[in-house]
Amino acid sequence: MCTRKPGLCLLVLIPLALAGCGLLQDSNRDGGSLNPDGGLPDAGTTEAFAMLEDRVLVLVNQRRSQGAYCGSVSYPPAPPMSMNASLRIAARLHSQDMANNDYFSHVSQDGRTFDQRIRNAGYASSFLGENIAAGLPTAEGTMDAWMNSPGHCSNIMDGRFRAIGVGYGYRSGSTYTHYWTQDFGGN
Repeated sequence: MCTRKPGLCLLVLIPLALAGCGLLQDSNRDGGSLNPDGGLPDAGTTEAFAMLEDRVLVLVNQRRSQGAYCGSVSYPPAPPMSMNASLRIAARLHSQDMANNDYFSHVSQDGRTFDQRIRNAGYASSFLGENIAAGLPTAEGTMDAWMNSPGHCSNIMDGRFRAIGVGYGYRSGSTYTHYWTQDFGGN
């Protein structure tokens, strides 16, 4: 989990499944998985990824509507978030970058941080956050892991965040196979 407020960055990395941030250097990649021949994914794969990402948004808003305990901190119900195209691009590119290059980190291998990647994707805000997860094949399992991690849960429940981008990346043979990113934007 990572939150960036002016002058403050909190970074929590939990091995195996959780953390968060990225932008691809290769403009031939569109956020889907690569076919075995190294080509672009077919439309069905990209659509399937979008369905997983949309499911995460539904689950986020269900959890926000109920309120939650994130560790020992109680969060009241929060307004729903909407999917933002720029945040979604940043999240998708980071998830697929982690999958394609077999790493798991909030910092891209070229040194970019999540806030740099989000701004590069066209989203302008001074209040940003990011969650990442890896190794979990379903939206439900990934959301459960995030909600059971106080820092990740806090990002999801923070009512100041009103926009989200969700990205899913996949690569068979990589360390975790499944890579997830949530990028958050607020006021």
